[in-house]
Amino acid sequence: TGTTPTLTVSAGATLTPAAAVTIAGTGTLTGNGTVQVTRTAAAADFATQYNFTTRTLTNLTVEYIGAAAQTLNPLTYGGLKINNASGVTLSAGNATVNGTLNLTQGVIATGANTVIISSTGSVSRTSGHVNGRLQKNVATGATTRSFEIGDATTYAPVSVSFTNVTAAGNLTARTASGEHPDVASSAIDAGSDVNRYWVLTNGGLVFSGTYDATFTHASGTPVDLDSGTVASLFSAGK
Repeated sequence: TGTTPTLTVSAGATLTPAAAVTIAGTGTLTGNGTVQVTRTAAAADFATQYNFTTRTLTNLTVEYIGAAAQTLNPLTYGGLKINNASGVTLSAGNATVNGTLNLTQGVIATGANTVIISSTGSVSRTSGHVNGRLQKNVATGATTRSFEIGDATTYAPVSVSFTNVTAAGNLTARTASGEHPDVASSAIDAGSDVNRYWVLTNGGLVFSGTYDATFTHASGTPVDLDSGTVASLFSAGK
């Protein structure tokens, strides 16, 4: 009605349109249900399936559930669920999740962009991961943050535990397959190592004491290990 129509999705409900939903003017999606992105056409993204001049997603979960690869819009989501085995690609900016990022199946390819989990957000994983940059807020005190990251085909997460964070901030993680560009100048034997490296970037985080980092590599197929490596002899280099 008027120039500011409102479409409300009630708690527990799922909105699954057979075609694009268009609301003229500035529209708002409100409620506590799930809005599904099902289109798998050329522009299979939320902004195309739900055509608003301005998109507001407070409290709603947007689920990408197409049968072919989709485009993930750089929006701020109440909740975000990736349930597409063909994966999604984050386009032209960062995606922020204030609720739960539910990784059910499929990979989020970020490119040069970032998936941001805010101070109120969290990640729940069944399968799939972030191929690229994943940022999480780190609160004060003794804090552990796990990063559900990998590359295009391999899940290779990292977990970081701090004994005492004195100023909250953000930590961004990504991983890449292959040797680190500076491995030749390190103490690591490039012929008997894990063919993968991880990059952790501090965003305003201040901590005292120590931190521990646990890196998980692929040991099945595909495998990250050089032939003949002995895991008990591994060390990490910075």
